Amino acid sequence: MRYIRLVMAMLVLVTTGTLSGCARPATRRELIRWFQENYTDAPVVVAQRPVVEDNDETYEAYLEAHPELKFYIRSDYSYVMEHAVFHNRTNFYAVYGSYYFSEYQKEHPVQFAEYCFDEKNITFSLDVYYADRTELVRAFDELQDIQTYMATQEYPVESWHHIYFESPLLDRRRLTHTLGSGVVDLTGAKPFQEVIRRKQKDLECELAIWCSSFQLHTDWFTHTEFEQAFAYRESGEYDGSHSAYIGELAIYDGTERAAYYPRTVTPSNFALSFGQLYQILSDVGWETLEGRTERFSFRGADGVSYEFSYELQNAGRDYPICTWLADGEPYVGFGAGDGYITSDDTFHRITGLRMEMPPDRRP
Repeated sequence: MRYIRLVMAMLVLVTTGTLSGCARPATRRELIRWFQENYTDAPVVVAQRPVVEDNDETYEAYLEAHPELKFYIRSDYSYVMEHAVFHNRTNFYAVYGSYYFSEYQKEHPVQFAEYCFDEKNITFSLDVYYADRTELVRAFDELQDIQTYMATQEYPVESWHHIYFESPLLDRRRLTHTLGSGVVDLTGAKPFQEVIRRKQKDLECELAIWCSSFQLHTDWFTHTEFEQAFAYRESGEYDGSHSAYIGELAIYDGTERAAYYPRTVTPSNFALSFGQLYQILSDVGWETLEGRTERFSFRGADGVSYEFSYELQNAGRDYPICTWLADGEPYVGFGAGDGYITSDDTFHRITGLRMEMPPDRRP
């Protein structure tokens, strides 16, 4: 139990910044020493008195050489097993990163990266958006150039960047880290060039999986490039966090095999995209199937009239969605995803068919 408590305490400390782990707030002198040992030993000017809020003690500070760039050093507290533990924090990286990025933009047009200042940030962070494979490459080239510029500045800045694929299946206001999206963590000791290019390769792989899964924009990759991406996803080199199924898929009508796909890529295990559902229904000769991959309708085995569409519609909500209608009403039940069915049980209910993925090929 003692060991478990120690591990839990360490996890809290690691996730909240560079920490002191004290049972009392750090003094002004201790904070200055901590800052100069961990960030820069340049002369720093720190306010004599802290601003106290909810037991957190925050000191305004700036480097003597740059009085216009004000940051804070503070002693925060959090609870670990009902005991208050104080830790040290500064937004020095966020402030100086923002300044460097502004200076960079004066001489270099930036197309894909955006900076959104947040007082809670303790590292410099950019949001990077791309809409297709070509833009992915250009966005990572731009990020590489920005980081190269950062590396030449007087004070080093650690960074943590969010990469977003502007999927046509999602509204930008609710972008999430789906396939093709991720985080570039430049807070470690590895050369940033290596980390950026590795993440680019991971996301190109995921983008190929996205195209194949949803059967959209398949012209972004050649057949050989698709196969290379799938092999990379299954190798030990891939360092992403998104699940995907790559393998065989058999469709059964009762005990009879109605369709077989020796090489299938789906967004996750036992999931099917709208496009894949259309392909299966077409292959088994579903009598009431009408439409095309992007938008189609049919009467289900349960007697319900279904309509699936990749075309974003409001459907009475406050954000656009990939439309899945059941008897004319938006389907919001179990198994619904953005452009795909997330459950083989749901697939079976609406089609009467059963899917089988060999156990030895499941992720």
